[in-house]
Amino acid sequence: MILRERAMRRRAAFILVLLGALFGACHVEKAPETVNALARHFWRHFDDADAAMLNEAIDNLHAAVEGDALKPGAHKEGKIDALLLEDIAGLPIEPTPEIKKARGFFVLTHMKCTLEQAERVTYSTKQAALHPGVYDSYERTFASDFDTYRSRAEPTLIWNTHFRATILGASYTADSHSDMRFVAPSKATTDRAFVVTRTFQPRPANFPGDAALDQDYEIEVLYPTADGTTMHFFGIWRDIYIGAFSIQDEITLAVAVNELVKWDARSSETCQLGLVDSD
Repeated sequence: MILRERAMRRRAAFILVLLGALFGACHVEKAPETVNALARHFWRHFDDADAAMLNEAIDNLHAAVEGDALKPGAHKEGKIDALLLEDIAGLPIEPTPEIKKARGFFVLTHMKCTLEQAERVTYSTKQAALHPGVYDSYERTFASDFDTYRSRAEPTLIWNTHFRATILGASYTADSHSDMRFVAPSKATTDRAFVVTRTFQPRPANFPGDAALDQDYEIEVLYPTADGTTMHFFGIWRDIYIGAFSIQDEITLAVAVNELVKWDARSSETCQLGLVDSD
């Protein structure tokens, strides 16, 4: 009798393990629903082979910011939690940053551009001309084949940027690395095209005096609306101070948000003028 009970318990345990493995294999991670969680989600998953979850995340983002009510030219903004060191693991960033110092915030604008126009504005090498007064000098170099990307034979475009800029009278130089990913419509993943771009500083900016731009991480999502215009989401984590002004201050944060809103306003004007309708 005892041996029979032990055999029955072993069989029951085996069935539980088998069911656990079965349901575990069938489990599919869901995209989060809050903007705070979605920003980090886009950063972590932007290059996932399966784009279905990114598409789901865009739906959730649009619902969270009430995108249907956001008119062209309008924007939403807010704060987001800091990234974790695990979120930048494997990226060529030196020295190891104090990641929690990079304050998180988001801006979502409704651009007066088609998705293709917004994409071209983003990868253009003429950023200094598109945004006069922002840069003292600007150089962008593609690290992957541009023509292959434009033909859609390759979904990713990679570039490195070196620029000089002046903020509050303080001039600095910085480098950044960007990966842009185009996701085409597919029955298996998404019913729309969208573009995701991830950018980071590989090293602190060269900022003389009592100032520093030690960290900058950006995730951008471009997705089309029903009327053919484009939503542009920025998730940004930045560690910067200039004298008494720091990104930890609400006034400095408000200035950073306003600069992004102005950035997309200029980009929308470029689209409306048809200045990006050809490469």
